[in-house]
Amino acid sequence: MFRGKSLESIAKADLESLITDQESEGQRLEYKSQMYANHQKIEMLKDITAMANAEGGYLVIGIEDDGNGKPKSLVGIDNGEKVRDSIVQSSNSSIEDQILGLNIRVVEIGNDRSVVIISIPKSTRKPHMVTLDNHNRFYIRRDRSNLLMNLNEIRDAVLTIECTAPPKSAQV
Repeated sequence: MFRGKSLESIAKADLESLITDQESEGQRLEYKSQMYANHQKIEMLKDITAMANAEGGYLVIGIEDDGNGKPKSLVGIDNGEKVRDSIVQSSNSSIEDQILGLNIRVVEIGNDRSVVIISIPKSTRKPHMVTLDNHNRFYIRRDRSNLLMNLNEIRDAVLTIECTAPPKSAQV
């Protein structure tokens, strides 16, 4: 989707290419036209943890889609750095275990507007749980949807991580 570029090297032209190329939302990509409102923090955390619990991906805030997952326009948001700080704070305080490798980039697009890109790794410490306001739930991304993980998915995530972890005597 970003043609193998590192998060730090993504520029406005790369965001415009998503629209030109009609890069659809899917398992590893989601668009939001605006920042989540305060009462939508659980939704934001759900989006982040669902991707980390699946294959990882990008949550791009500031691109409007057509309602069917196709990017329509680069709208940007105000206060990109403030939004970035808010996402970091919410993720650090309301996701258990912390998602290692979660990165956020603010890309200026002009007119005091920016796009915020959240790069979410495929986690090696899954499953991650949203823990805001006693909302203790696990989510996983399936295509364009974030679904509540069932018991078997949670068990499989834990067993997969335990089976791939080095033996306890080798851990530091």
